[in-house]
Formats: sequence, C-alpha cells, structure tokens
Amino acid sequence: MNSWTSDRLTATAVLTLNKARSAAILLPGMIRKPVVARRCLFGARLAQIVLLVSLLTMPTLIPEFFDALTDKLSPPTATENFQRFFKGLQHSPNLDFYQVIIRTTLWGGTGLVILFLFWLNIPRAVKESQSLSDENEKQADELINIDPAQSVILYQSAITMTVDPEKETVLRTKLEQVKSQANTQKKEISETRIANQRISETASETVVVIPESVSETTQVINNRYRIKHELGRGAMGFVYVAHDTTLERDVALKQLAPHLTQDHQFVMRFQREAKALAKLSHPNIVQIFDYLETEGRIWIAMELVDGIELAERLSKHERLTLEECYSLGLQMSQALGFAHSQGVVHRDLKPANVLISKNGSIKIMDFGLAKLSQSSSLTQVGTIMGSAAYMSPEQATGKDCDDKTDIYALGVVLYFMTTGKLPFIGDAQSVIAQHLTQVPLAPQEINSDIPPILNALILQMLEKAPKDRPSSMATISAELESLLQSVS
Repeated sequence: MNSWTSDRLTATAVLTLNKARSAAILLPGMIRKPVVARRCLFGARLAQIVLLVSLLTMPTLIPEFFDALTDKLSPPTATENFQRFFKGLQHSPNLDFYQVIIRTTLWGGTGLVILFLFWLNIPRAVKESQSLSDENEKQADELINIDPAQSVILYQSAITMTVDPEKETVLRTKLEQVKSQANTQKKEISETRIANQRISETASETVVVIPESVSETTQVINNRYRIKHELGRGAMGFVYVAHDTTLERDVALKQLAPHLTQDHQFVMRFQREAKALAKLSHPNIVQIFDYLETEGRIWIAMELVDGIELAERLSKHERLTLEECYSLGLQMSQALGFAHSQGVVHRDLKPANVLISKNGSIKIMDFGLAKLSQSSSLTQVGTIMGSAAYMSPEQATGKDCDDKTDIYALGVVLYFMTTGKLPFIGDAQSVIAQHLTQVPLAPQEINSDIPPILNALILQMLEKAPKDRPSSMATISAELESLLQSVS
C-alpha cells in the first residue's frame, strides 16, 4: 500500500470518527425532536441501501454460502447426508452450533454496520434541520409587523427544527413576544367591535376586518343597484341583497370595506376575485355581473343564490349520506376542475364558501383569495392566506399554491361530509401544525359505511406532499361519479 493510499484511508477514518463523535453529541437533542429524527432516518440513503440489500440477500444467498463453507470445513457423514435427504434438513445436527454462530455473527455485524451508517447521518440531518430553522426564523423576523400570525407559525416551525437549546430559548422568547403583540392587537380589535358595531355570525374566519356598512336607509349604487338589506359579512367587507333596477333582478352586491380601499393589496385581491369570477362560466360557480368603483367605494355585483351554506348543513357535525357526499363532492370537483382549466386556483375552499340550492345543486363562491396563474406576482411569497381547518401544508408554510392546494381542501371537505368530523381540531395554530406533521385518522375508522375506494381517495387527497395527491380534479370527479352511479 503506497503512502498516498495510506494517508487517504487515515483521513477518511479521522473524518468518520469525527462524524461519530458529533453524532454522539447531537443525539440527545435529536431524540427530543421527532421531525429531525425522521429527517435522519429518511436521509440516510447509504444505510437504506445496505439495509435493503441485506434483507433481500441474506435470508437466501449468504446463509447458504456459509452453510456450504461450514460443510467444507466439517463434512457431514454418509448417514447425515441420508438423513438430510429424507428429512429435508439443510444441515446436520452436529453443525447446528457452528451455523448459528456464523448466522448470528453475520446478521449482528450487518446490523451494526447499518446502525453505524444511520449514526453517521445524524450531523447532516441536524445541519439541514438547523438550516430550515434559520430560514423560518428569518422569514418570521421579517413578518413580525406585517403578519404576526404567520410569524407565530414560522417561529413554531423553527423551534421544531432546531436541536440547539440556546437557539430554542431565543426562538421561544421571540414567539412569546409576537404572541403578546398579537393578543394586544386582538384586544384592541375586540374593544373596537364592542364600541362601534355588532359582528355578524357569518363573519369569515380567513381575515379579521372591521368594515363600515352602508346606511341603513335605502341607497342606490351607481344609479343602478338599490340596497335592500345586509346578507352577511365576509373576509373583506359586506355582502348585500340588492335589486338591479336596469335588468329587474336581485343580485348579491359585495362591498370592499371602505377602510381597506386605501390598502393596495386588499384592492388588488378584490379586483382579482372579480377577474377570477369573470373567467369562470360554470353552473356550479357563482356568476359575476359587474365590477364598480364609485364614490371611493368598490363593489362586485354577482349572482344571488337561493340556498344555504354547506357549513350550515354540517354545523351539527352530523355526516351526510354517502349519496349526498358523492353528489356534492362531484359538483365541487367539476367546478374546481373547470376553474383550474382556466388558470384559477381558489385557495380558500371550505363549507362556508359552498352554497346548496333547493334543488341540490351547489355554487362555489368567494374567490377573494383566488390566484390567477398569469398574475401570481400579486401574492407575496411567504404570505399565508386561507382558513386553517382546510389549509394545505404548502399553503400553511406560505409556499406557492397550485391546483393541488384545492385538491387538499376538497379532501378535508369530503372528510367532514362523510364523517361529521374535521381531520384536525384545535386552535388555528395547533390545526396548522397538525396539517404539517400529523396523519389524519382514516375516515373509514370513523364511519364504517365508507367504501374502501372513497376512504383511499380522501386519504390520498390529504397527502402532505402535493405530488402524492391525485393528479387532477378530473381524476377525483371520475372516482366520485363512479361511486354515485353505484348507489343510484
């Protein structure tokens, strides 16, 4: 062996020893953080390959090789060979001890090698996790004053990823400061509500706003739409029932909260809803009639649907019949599939945004968070928008969203309709954390009437990674249509 090879082997041995020592130091912290431990196990590719090869080969090829080697070292007698032939034995009784020793040594040695390879992967896994933690902390720091709620989520994620106790202490301190700030703001908002207005029970959970309503007296907007009465309050303002005096029909008139007209982002989002709906002419999507900017106020006139929200049907946490689930789910998937084909992603699908008419057909509404594929720059990267209970993992972490986001949300809606329960419950922060890390209980375990096909479909729609979900809404529609036909 030349000196270069010797030096290289020595350097490799030293490097391996240093990794092993680092792993020993990092192990206690990693054990406390299941996410980091999983990253270590899933990231140890070499260990996985060795484990797979050993499991495939050792039970068959390797033991036989050593058995044959043992037979060579200590050949069986003619009597023993005769016994093997008739009794189907692989080895003679007097060789059992040697074979047990060899096999135990072989399996034990291989197991130690595999464990050692996993062990050497600990530093890399911890480093990657710490890098993600630092990235989340940086984003949280930048969003403290812009979006405290998102900062809380990012700080919690950073805490989950770090194994450094000192770093964790710093992050927890920042988290408590942001929570305190958020609670102060919440208190101020609550006091303002009590002092100035009554909040409708239909207020959206997506964004908290304090809009100013139009006068209680009759008001005509743009010399055309006469306000009749308030219908509800949404994420960015009021919704009224109004009469279109030109076409002699009632419409739903949605007003952007006056104090938000000064906020460029909210105005753009409101305009984006109008553009999204204008692109979507589908029997299961609320139709838009007009977009108005008058006297410093912004309005959207849209189809008025005579029906109830799906949220109201599910308010008592009573599951729907399977036939209803198939029918409603099919209509939602077809509507969303059409929206996706037009380059529109809803991003806030939930029962409160689904209206059920008296004839059983549905209308999806509230595209206020919709993203147009050609206008993705309107959504700031890292901004979390949507409703916690129906939020996909990628949406919860502020990543860019596509049609797979709506597939996840529809999966949550189907889960709720078929079981009467949401897959994850708790406060908003807890629910978002569960979307990121927890696997939901199979719907079939809650409702045994759910067929295996539907059970598998819902679980696939709720996969954490977008690539693991169904390829498109068309695939989901085909499955639901087949199920509906089977019960019709």
